[in-house]
Amino acid sequence: PKRDWSSDVCSSDLHAHRAWCALGVHCGELEEGFFALEDGVPALRATEFRGPGACSHAPADPAMIHRIANTGWCQAISVHVYGVGLAAVDTGVNRIYG
Repeated sequence: PKRDWSSDVCSSDLHAHRAWCALGVHCGELEEGFFALEDGVPALRATEFRGPGACSHAPADPAMIHRIANTGWCQAISVHVYGVGLAAVDTGVNRIYG
């Protein structure tokens, strides 16, 4: 699916994937924050900024917790691909944290 991130602060839920995933930035810039669980609470470990043409991918791994955000002033558009059948998209892609 294509995600249209508005020009004000907009972010995904803090989540990990139950299926492999990949994303590509079409326009704008997105911030991808990576988290690790510390005593069961997600803690920020690293941040990557992704501009037009940038890609990111991850395996299906409950320890790969991240959040995607548009923290800039311009609209950003990204494309997301998941390794899960269409019938399981609602329950088979994300594990949401808080």
